Amino acid sequence: MSNQNSFSKKIRKKNFKKIFLFSVSLIILLFFMIELDFFSPIYLSGLRRFGFYISDLFKFKSEHPDLPGRSLWLWNLKYLWITLKSVTGGTVLGIILAFFTSYFSSTNIHLGRKRTYVIKFILVFFRAFPIVMFILLFKAIFSAFLAAFAIFFWSTWLWMHKYFMEIIESSNTKYFWIDVNLGKGKFKSFYKNILLVNKNRYAMNSLLSYESNVRWSSVLGTIGIIGIGFIIDYNRNDFVYLGISLFYIFLVVFSIEIFMFLYNKYLKEFIYKKTKNINYNRTFIYNRNRIILIIIKTIITIVFILSLVDLLKETINIRLLKNYTQNFFIFDFTDISQDPMFYYRDYLVIFMKTYVSLYFATFFSILYAFLMSEKVSKSFIAIFFKGLLVIIKSIPVSVYFLLFNTFLEGITAITIVLFLAAFRSLAKHINSKINSYSDSELKLYISLGLTKWQIYKKRILPEALKDILSLVVFEFENTSRNGVSYGVFATITITSKISFYQDRGLYNRIFPLLLPIFLFFIVLEITYWAIKNRDKLWKFKNNLLKKEFLRKNNL
Repeated sequence: MSNQNSFSKKIRKKNFKKIFLFSVSLIILLFFMIELDFFSPIYLSGLRRFGFYISDLFKFKSEHPDLPGRSLWLWNLKYLWITLKSVTGGTVLGIILAFFTSYFSSTNIHLGRKRTYVIKFILVFFRAFPIVMFILLFKAIFSAFLAAFAIFFWSTWLWMHKYFMEIIESSNTKYFWIDVNLGKGKFKSFYKNILLVNKNRYAMNSLLSYESNVRWSSVLGTIGIIGIGFIIDYNRNDFVYLGISLFYIFLVVFSIEIFMFLYNKYLKEFIYKKTKNINYNRTFIYNRNRIILIIIKTIITIVFILSLVDLLKETINIRLLKNYTQNFFIFDFTDISQDPMFYYRDYLVIFMKTYVSLYFATFFSILYAFLMSEKVSKSFIAIFFKGLLVIIKSIPVSVYFLLFNTFLEGITAITIVLFLAAFRSLAKHINSKINSYSDSELKLYISLGLTKWQIYKKRILPEALKDILSLVVFEFENTSRNGVSYGVFATITITSKISFYQDRGLYNRIFPLLLPIFLFFIVLEITYWAIKNRDKLWKFKNNLLKKEFLRKNNL
């Protein structure tokens, strides 16, 4: 009886703790929403303008008064081609470098190597800086196409390194070490036992990176980076001319989404069937998927080579680059010390925006992932919500901001934009967690009388909770970065301050301005690592306590 009472007390204590933490998080949410003007009146005249903007988007007006005699369809296509070349070149090169840096910095296949920790430190150090700092730097020291190429290369390298390293460090290395101990080279063993086993994850992450860079290009025009984003920014107040640009972006993103779906479903493997034809492995049907992939790889290679050829015409301002690197780490806190709140208040606003947007994004993405998963929803429902997510992903954030800003305060509008960016990312990742659940387990629970919603709520979500928590922490970092980058639209002045210092050669004042967000990203990296390795940390702590107990008792 006493054991039963003790168990009941533990359950009540655990439930009370959950309710208390949820209540505190809700109070913080409401406070931040008030601070961000979420409850301010909606502009009714703005709602009418919102309707006009939506209507104008679908007019696809192809003649612009500033471009007499030129078709906007062809003009957009020209800039889209520039975008595709810079995105392809930068993304492919970034993925290649990320592949090698992630291989050499993964601690589970390079035990006790100092090199792995040095590479980890360098990458974490670079990632701790807001990407907007590098965007403005590349824009200043490189000519137009090289700047765009460098931005996509840099961001792809830093982010894909982390994704690839996650794949390696979460892999089972038992057979890797067996082969190594039998004399096989480490890289050969890695290729056989880790890369081939996870080739689908490598491919999907690479495709998602490419898609993300295409969407990101639509924002870079606001900062003056060449590409289709330049036209989007130029026409951002003339929605009758904006529809064509958005149509092209949608077409590219939709094509990538379709290819990812086809790759996942049909293109990964050879086509097997029972046949008496001993030469079946030489037929087109058997090799169809391989041929399709070879054609696509050939196209990507051609575009990649063309982007490298274009780099030959580009220039670098060596003098400015040298001056920047010499002065950047000679910190000057003069401006900060005079009025720290003026310079650092933006970070408090970014934190509030991130918290609010991610709070809602987590909740809605968990519900949305259920609806878009073919494993727990009906096929037509899953297809509809997947298609809707593609449309949501295809529209540039600058357009979202302009639409919402017609009837909402700027600070509220940008928070909703951050919510949408986080939501579409989380929904995609949580959906992949659902789809990794085996069909046999689903059938078993259905046979026991559980509905698919009950299976999702009681089995899938609890089992995926650790992964979802890691995703939320990771997305908190991404949303915070977006909060800095999207500040170019409204309310956040960090980008303009960096640009101000850079234009006047005051490079030693940039890092003091970025110090809070730099330290914040370092803390998030440590938090993410601790969550991912909490089982190991718990075991390590218990071992220390055990050793301390034995030492004190002379055992």
